Amino acid sequence: MCIIAKAQTPYYYYYKDEKIYLSLNTQYAYISTKEPQLPDNIQQRGIKAEEFLSDLSDQRPFQNKERSSRFYTEIKFEEKMTEVQYLNLLADIKSNNKDVIISPYFKMEGNDKVGLSNFFYVNIKEEKDTVILRQMAERTGAAILRQFRFTPLWFTLVTTEASKLNALEYANLFHESRLFKSAEPDLMSSTLLCVNDPYFSQQWGLKNIGQSGGKPGVDINACALHGKFQQDMM
Repeated sequence: MCIIAKAQTPYYYYYKDEKIYLSLNTQYAYISTKEPQLPDNIQQRGIKAEEFLSDLSDQRPFQNKERSSRFYTEIKFEEKMTEVQYLNLLADIKSNNKDVIISPYFKMEGNDKVGLSNFFYVNIKEEKDTVILRQMAERTGAAILRQFRFTPLWFTLVTTEASKLNALEYANLFHESRLFKSAEPDLMSSTLLCVNDPYFSQQWGLKNIGQSGGKPGVDINACALHGKFQQDMM
């Protein structure tokens, strides 16, 4: 008997210790800049950008370490690209703009547009593990942004201009270390999908209530993560 295995992509995140696989969406990317506008050399490529929003990084930083807010948006590429061309373009944009943070977009079953911001979330096992979290962040090149006010075992971390990995890769790295209870990427691009997206109810990857015969609960817990993030801002 011949068994054909389903091809798996190198992109995934963890849900209850199980890998949930993603594929690239080569039409979009997430970009974070120091100013609320695209650098000139990106504009000259004819790349379109949505409105820039502040990521509020300056509010209640971890251990009162000063941070400047950055600005983020979604950019759209008009030309059709292969995955290799897409990844090369993102790398080229980054190499020519040292202050820019850029992340890919993805697809998953039931949702063809999943953005990846430069944020990820880590849930430590107990309070004393804050020391381990700080050491791991320093060692890997990530930065602790803040501790959640009402759920103090949860922390928001960010990639920086100097980071070697994106937020998805960092979340997986922290999770696979087994030093923490869990680690999850921000697959919302920091947008208010739970409130503003008229198609949100159809996107089981963000909030799975059994749409299209799916299994309730198998999602990235987007609303809860966004709620934690917004609550922490208050």
